[in-house]
Amino acid sequence: NRDLTLSGNAALTASGKMGYGLELQGSNDYAIADDVSTPLDMNSDWSMEAWINLDDNTDGTILFIGELDGNGDSNEFSWTIRDDDEGDNGDMQVCYDDCSGSGGTETFQSNLVTGIWYHVAITYDDSLTDVDAYVNGKRIEEDGSFTVSTFSEDDIVIGESDMDDEGHDYHGDFDGTIDDVRILNYQKFAFGGGLMISKVQPSTDT
Repeated sequence: NRDLTLSGNAALTASGKMGYGLELQGSNDYAIADDVSTPLDMNSDWSMEAWINLDDNTDGTILFIGELDGNGDSNEFSWTIRDDDEGDNGDMQVCYDDCSGSGGTETFQSNLVTGIWYHVAITYDDSLTDVDAYVNGKRIEEDGSFTVSTFSEDDIVIGESDMDDEGHDYHGDFDGTIDDVRILNYQKFAFGGGLMISKVQPSTDT
């Protein structure tokens, strides 16, 4: 667990999915754990998950890892909700570094709508350099090409990203409610009731 500081009009609300949630209004509202003393190990397998309820499904950052200084820098990561090039709203996207190159970005057709709670997750396989995406326990994309080399993990931010400041569309401020955000240093493969279940390891007992 990491302590978060609320910024802007970010506020706790009793109408979260798992109890209290983080309510954001889409304009410089976010929660941040800045200059973390124990860096995240993001250069191997990892998983991220959250409950989200969207007021705007066209543009909004779920999670940003980097340095929130108004400049999109290298070695930063952003997970967002966006519309696609054909105008369909509610897709998820992950972006690393400058959101360019064959492995710098991956978009998942998830078609999330406003006013509904969703459990969303992404998992990363470092050895294969690919990412899977899940919505409500169902895997919606498998083995998407995505490469992470080095992480700049000064800040962990819920609801805002620096990627938008550098002209990368769809990494703006989140408008809605976010609850139960988790970052894990291993890849998960299964879900139950919207909650992530870790990979089952064979027993060594005899």
